[in-house]
Amino acid sequence: MTTATLRLGDILVAEGAITRPTLEQAMLRCVGRIGDFLRSCGLIDGRMLARALATQQQLTTVDLNRHAPDDTLYNPSDYTHYQRLHYIPYAVNGTLLTLATTEPCHALQRFAEAHYGCHVQLMVTTRRELNAHFTRRAATTSTRIARLGLRRPSHPCR
Repeated sequence: MTTATLRLGDILVAEGAITRPTLEQAMLRCVGRIGDFLRSCGLIDGRMLARALATQQQLTTVDLNRHAPDDTLYNPSDYTHYQRLHYIPYAVNGTLLTLATTEPCHALQRFAEAHYGCHVQLMVTTRRELNAHFTRRAATTSTRIARLGLRRPSHPCR
């Protein structure tokens, strides 16, 4: 990942997602990150924000609804990391792990390389797609737990 040199608002204007006057008005009212503000106001959607972040960070985007991550990489014990740092492991190719994230940054990449002990590359996804993935995983996990619970004896001594 390289240092971001372009501002997110300028990228959105260049891509035609918003106009310069709209960006300037939004910047006067914005508290926090401009991309999140523009999305919360309905001026851009999550996909536009993901594309702009990917352009800014010189990364690719991934649509988790069309291209599902490798489920074998999901580790329930890492769920708190996934939630806190807004990512999921997406794919592995030899010693390169790819993460899908809504917030690409050097801190996430450094954490993941230390945590997983391999090289890491980032791809950008939308917050909605990441949350939908977490919801699907939670439903699958709870169904599996319930199914296994039904097979277990209700009393351990039976």
